[in-house]
Amino acid sequence: ADPVNENAFHRSLYVFGCTSCLQSSTSSSTLEEKTTGIRVIRGQLPQQNPFYPPTAQEDDDEVDALQQSWKQHTPQYWNTTLCAVCGQRSKGFCQIQKKGFCGTHHQKEYKKHIFHDKTQKSGCTTTRNKQGTKQSFLPSVYAESELVVEEEPSEGTVGEQESILKKAEENAMYSSKDGDDDDYDEGNDADLDQAGLNEATGVTSGTKDPVTLAFYVRLGRPNNAQEQVLRYNQWPTTSNTTTTSDDAGEDDNASGGPLWIRSDYIPKTIPPCEYCGACRKFEFQIMPQMLHYLLKNHRQESSNTKEKGDSNAGGMSEQAKEAIKAASAIVDQKPDGVELPEGFKEQHEKALERIQQELLHSPGKGEMDWGVISVYTCTASCGGGSDEEMDKDLGAYKEEYAWRQPPLS
Repeated sequence: ADPVNENAFHRSLYVFGCTSCLQSSTSSSTLEEKTTGIRVIRGQLPQQNPFYPPTAQEDDDEVDALQQSWKQHTPQYWNTTLCAVCGQRSKGFCQIQKKGFCGTHHQKEYKKHIFHDKTQKSGCTTTRNKQGTKQSFLPSVYAESELVVEEEPSEGTVGEQESILKKAEENAMYSSKDGDDDDYDEGNDADLDQAGLNEATGVTSGTKDPVTLAFYVRLGRPNNAQEQVLRYNQWPTTSNTTTTSDDAGEDDNASGGPLWIRSDYIPKTIPPCEYCGACRKFEFQIMPQMLHYLLKNHRQESSNTKEKGDSNAGGMSEQAKEAIKAASAIVDQKPDGVELPEGFKEQHEKALERIQQELLHSPGKGEMDWGVISVYTCTASCGGGSDEEMDKDLGAYKEEYAWRQPPLS
């Protein structure tokens, strides 16, 4: 429950990112454009609302009884269906797959990667989350993981901090346990070694930036602080939100605000809430380690595809490619005066173009990237009242402010 607004008893923040805008190759070099590619939407409800029960149930029997009786939060209660891929409201229901979809693109994606028996047998990648639930690979869905909430680790001894700082100055973040980047254990995501952390943060060599070094020292604290994917500290009382970029990094870090990864690309001011005029303050930040967990299924799928020699890429089998090679030989060795069957050359050129597209496709390129993403929210948690005027685009939701610091080069 939010103490400043009774209409924010239930409060959620949704972070949306554009995979094109967040690519390192398209990263802007100007401070003013570091808010592009990320949108944060806040949704909230009062304690009494049509969707959730007004009180929490502590007893297991009461919880079980409530789960059986309370259905107001389900799409079935509201006579609607959700897309089986993205979870948005569906625009149609597939009678073959018995699922709702927001459009034909997700209907086809689900059929190819999950529903179709041939695809399932020929190499549909599956993983299991921490609850043991089987997850099938979908190209447009990132890996789902559980966030474990823990207190910030202690600073450690002076000797430990000096050791971490020395490593950061000399090489990068942490030294690998065995120096072997190929020994990746999919079931042990907690082991983010040198290669994984360097990849997540963009570090390739040592640094002298004091803010970057402070970032390394903080993540080098005991109890696996380097596994942090999100840091939460709602509205610290001394958070510096109107400082210059020269001193904002160290001041914010010391005051409970963002843990910046570099001394540049830091916002000088944070705009107030455009709905009520209240100031915005830091609430949480998304760390670069999040990329490791979000993209692990896609990278695993890319690795599986490469191991199979791209035999299933684009749905084209090795036999089909061999047939295209044979057709190429026929075209190249055709004697003068001999006519090819009607349409043979055109179909052959289309098939060659398809192979070229497959060969040029690089799963590693175009991945989204960031240094850190800091989110600032309205300190009044405005909105949520029954008489509130709805936004024409967002309805009852409110947009908040996010700042993306680019990865280290």
